[in-house]
Amino acid sequence: MRKILKKHWPLVGIAALIVVVAFYLLQALQGLNNRPDISDIFAGEGVKLKQIHFNQEDPDEKIQWVLDAKEAVFSKDGQQISFTDFHLKLKAEKWPPMELKGGRGDFDRAKGKLSLHQDVKGFAENGYRFATEQMTYYHGSGELKTDEAVTIIGPFFTVKGKGLYCNLADETFVIKTNVTTTVNEEAFSL
Repeated sequence: MRKILKKHWPLVGIAALIVVVAFYLLQALQGLNNRPDISDIFAGEGVKLKQIHFNQEDPDEKIQWVLDAKEAVFSKDGQQISFTDFHLKLKAEKWPPMELKGGRGDFDRAKGKLSLHQDVKGFAENGYRFATEQMTYYHGSGELKTDEAVTIIGPFFTVKGKGLYCNLADETFVIKTNVTTTVNEEAFSL
């Protein structure tokens, strides 16, 4: 028996090596089949991006907008976007261009709804400014709405109230309740 092992030892070594290689090869192939799908990688919260720039500039639309944000997180299906430190530019046919800034927001792509939160400040090109804690913009209808306290400052007056409805498409502007208007002295010197 010793003579047989001595004579066939290289063949036994090669056979053992083939068994070991086959074992590791089968494990590697099973690992490839269990590799995560790209959707599994982003399953928890979706895709997170920094310094985003999102355009809605359809020439057929009456209102175009551009959203810049420090950070955005897209849902797994891409229909919901949450963003922080935003700067939103609105451009309507019948209104002067307007910019809104704030701390955070959410965009529902299916509904065309932008919900803006945390110290929302607006600036219009004609010199008017406003401030509120929360505002919602509906792209389809061109409406800006809030039920929170709002302050509007113009060249000749300041208006404070609760709730705001503004339709950029048909030039409607309403402060809902508790309205207080202060007229500046410059308005009387005309």
